[in-house]
Amino acid sequence: MTERIVVVGAGIAGLAAAIYGRLAGYDVEVFEKNAVPGGECTGWDRRGHHIDNCIHWLTGSKSGNALNDVWLTTGALGDDTEFVPGDKFFTARIDGREVTLWHDLDRTERELSALSPADAGEAKRLMQAVRQARCCEIPAEKPLDMMGVLDYLKMGLRMKDMPKVMKVYGDVSLGELAERFKDPLLRMLVGAYMPADYAAYAFIVSYATMASGNGRVPRGGSRALALRMSAKLEEVGGRIHLSSPVKRIRQHEGRVAGVILQDGTEVASDFVVYAADMSLLFGGLVERELMPEEWARAYKDRSSYPVMSGLQVAFSIPEESVPSGTTLFACAPFRVGPREASCLTSHCYDYEPTWAPEGRAVVQVNLTQSDADWEWWKSLGKADYRTSKERAAAIFADRLVSAFPKAADGLELLDVWTPVTYERFCGAYRGSYMGFKATPKTKSPSCKGVVEGLPGLYLAGQWMTNPGGLPIAVTSGKFAIQRIQRSK
Repeated sequence: MTERIVVVGAGIAGLAAAIYGRLAGYDVEVFEKNAVPGGECTGWDRRGHHIDNCIHWLTGSKSGNALNDVWLTTGALGDDTEFVPGDKFFTARIDGREVTLWHDLDRTERELSALSPADAGEAKRLMQAVRQARCCEIPAEKPLDMMGVLDYLKMGLRMKDMPKVMKVYGDVSLGELAERFKDPLLRMLVGAYMPADYAAYAFIVSYATMASGNGRVPRGGSRALALRMSAKLEEVGGRIHLSSPVKRIRQHEGRVAGVILQDGTEVASDFVVYAADMSLLFGGLVERELMPEEWARAYKDRSSYPVMSGLQVAFSIPEESVPSGTTLFACAPFRVGPREASCLTSHCYDYEPTWAPEGRAVVQVNLTQSDADWEWWKSLGKADYRTSKERAAAIFADRLVSAFPKAADGLELLDVWTPVTYERFCGAYRGSYMGFKATPKTKSPSCKGVVEGLPGLYLAGQWMTNPGGLPIAVTSGKFAIQRIQRSK
């Protein structure tokens, strides 16, 4: 008799687990609380425009590496997938000056040095670290706890230059790295794209991923990628149930026996892969006492394990009124809740012409959010929450038009979403759209993807390893199935 796996959550991790489960010969059913698959890898439509929530670059988009094989196996990418042309990471602008992190690292180094000769040495060191970090790969063949000596040797050879990066930048935050530069534009370029407490090496690896060609944007964006994976699951014989929230994980004689849905329906299974937000599992679907100690400490220690979210506003603008792609721009100081800021990030999606009416484009303006921001948004009553979103949208519109005056022509507000939106839609812990931040002081909670004391329950999702994101999600789904197979 074929063994059965129930997957809780149809985000990228859950879809990957279900697909790999079917390919391994298991009977697989997925239960998702929302009406669409994809979790945070999604998008939505507003008044003839499409708003994309997730992919600014997809790590593993270059062929010839193990992560790319996972994307291909799950149907997220295919041989016919087209990618958006691009030649830059992002541009920073302040006081009429701008500078860009190009995919061409030699070009970037020349421009940084010409912009500020006093910072040429620091710029050269940074670009050298980015060149070295191009070798960095996310383990995608098997989880670390299943690797042998030979696996570690191979991984070490592939990433032989990463220790050099970590030696120089491993204990440095982005804010500290930014202070090494004298020019205010370069300090902003380095220190304001991600939160100041973020690990410098995480920023370096992100830039290196794009510069190496391994971080491209697939046409159609986030929702299209998730729908391709959902179609792949159906193609291989898996079943997905939308608008079907799980209330409890069934247990019998000390092991997993399936799930109980919100409507009371009981679904039996031999294994359960939990692929939703980890904060909802322990104390919700299973007993709180089953949470691994390292995770319990991380959730309790808010200062050492911070999270990150975003306050985001989408506008319809005239084509070519805002630079394509990502721009970090200085602006007049403002305050939203506990957060004071003097810069914002815009991302213009004019490279997807079907996402807006002819002659128009979608631009999203983002302000990163912290634990304190989530607490403030969460404390607001319904009326104050709505008013605060409207006020934030007005501030963002004013700052966008001040930086890019042509955007004022027919500027139209499309949507506003906050950390509370991520919490409501995905159950995201404190509204975090990734896992715990990667900071120099944060050690990723160690979890082998199983729950001690409850055999048959396996874990997947971006919370498995800091800082989360799509690569961690998709590989964790694959790893969950490998662990099930090893357990037999």
